[in-house]
Amino acid sequence: MFLKNYKDFFELLFYLSIAVLLVYFVPAPANKILFLGIFYLVWKTKKDYIWLAFFFIVEDIPGGLFSGGLANDPYRLPLYTIEPGISFSLREIYLIILFVKVIVKPEFKQTLQKNYFSKELSVLFYYLIFLLFISVLMGMTYFGFRNFYKLCVNLTLFISIPLVLRNRENFVCLLNVLFPFAIIAILLQIYSLIYNQQLIALFKPGVVVTQGVLTSSGSTEKWERPIEMVHVLLVCFTGTLFFLNKEGKVFKTGYLIIINLFSFIGIFMTGTRSWFVALVMLYIYFFLTRISNMTATSIRRLIIAIILIAGISNVPIIKNQILNAWSRISTLEKVAEGDITAGGTARRFDVRAPRVMEGFRASTIIFGAGFSTLFYKYADGHVGYHNMLLNAGIMGILLFLIIIRKAFILPYNLSRTKLLSVQSRNELRASFLLLLALLIINIGTQTIGYTPDGGNRYFLMILSLVFINYAVSNALNEKYNILFNYNRKI
Repeated sequence: MFLKNYKDFFELLFYLSIAVLLVYFVPAPANKILFLGIFYLVWKTKKDYIWLAFFFIVEDIPGGLFSGGLANDPYRLPLYTIEPGISFSLREIYLIILFVKVIVKPEFKQTLQKNYFSKELSVLFYYLIFLLFISVLMGMTYFGFRNFYKLCVNLTLFISIPLVLRNRENFVCLLNVLFPFAIIAILLQIYSLIYNQQLIALFKPGVVVTQGVLTSSGSTEKWERPIEMVHVLLVCFTGTLFFLNKEGKVFKTGYLIIINLFSFIGIFMTGTRSWFVALVMLYIYFFLTRISNMTATSIRRLIIAIILIAGISNVPIIKNQILNAWSRISTLEKVAEGDITAGGTARRFDVRAPRVMEGFRASTIIFGAGFSTLFYKYADGHVGYHNMLLNAGIMGILLFLIIIRKAFILPYNLSRTKLLSVQSRNELRASFLLLLALLIINIGTQTIGYTPDGGNRYFLMILSLVFINYAVSNALNEKYNILFNYNRKI
């Protein structure tokens, strides 16, 4: 039964292992040819969620693997160059092929769930085209055009992902293959803390750590921060809370609790303050919305979860890192006291934000700076909302607020329908947890907007809407079935 349930997970691990072999043990000219086989598999597969998970994980550079960025780096995923200055990464080609596949192949139109945000997303797309026009008028270099192209490739996910996850089965399968990586992320963190280097050091000469801070990295920062697959961990954290409303119908409750705890601990150990605040706020919201229907079983599970956290936290290497991470996170007390620099450990709002706002004041204000030279001169992804304002202006912020408002109001209003079961109402209340997390994290690093910090954040944005679509569709189907059966009885 175990092998059957995790067959997709092991298939994904196999593909990741092959990718490691091709990158670090096969010379660059040969591995470029061999990697082309991925595109054939992508086109032929019926399990598109596996390849979505593959590139999502690869983009999160587990253990520092697949982190090469320079075109001449021999230890990077292939870069296919058409002519000097025009290149396509493996991920970009994958996204283009996936986009063509979901548009061309008829099976993607079958059992398709309604997208309740299609109109708002269309408006944001038209506004993006308008921003391109504004950018050209303000002055746009080749660098700006290249980044705009990359942005558009990432935005194909807003069409591809809803079509790949067009039904309940595919949606569950995606999360099923991602959940075990919460445990893998913790193991990679433990490895980094024990050996003071990421896994990449075994394969790439001269590289010790590619993200985070370890004692051997040469950083002057006093905190160790083993950062591993935080985007995957965020999906695991919010996904497990979402499916805990199913009472074991989709995943075993105990399994969900374990993955949720590992996800929380994994992000906690990074010492990243905005992410920690987001997860704590989600926990508070999750439990407050369930106090009225807490059962003895729920209380017992909560106690077991607390015991598990205590047990895991007492593992020496984890305990030391938790204390280390807490010493950094506790600097938030300074913010509460009015010190926006968090005791001199954060320069976002006294240095970075004012500089971004300087660029905003030099822009069109209403429409921002778009993707012009001005934008890239002042852009800073460490202050998400300021960067959104610089990029899209007041009008852009308002358009994003419209879709965000709907993403909260739609499931909330539906959750008040008394016809629905308690499980469906709770699922609706939990459906916007990922979006809520992104909005909180956006204070510290850009996770929403046209220019989020990293390709995986486009994945997170659309997945946050997929959670809501899934919950709303399920609730409406339940409501209509109840009304239909009631009318039949009459």
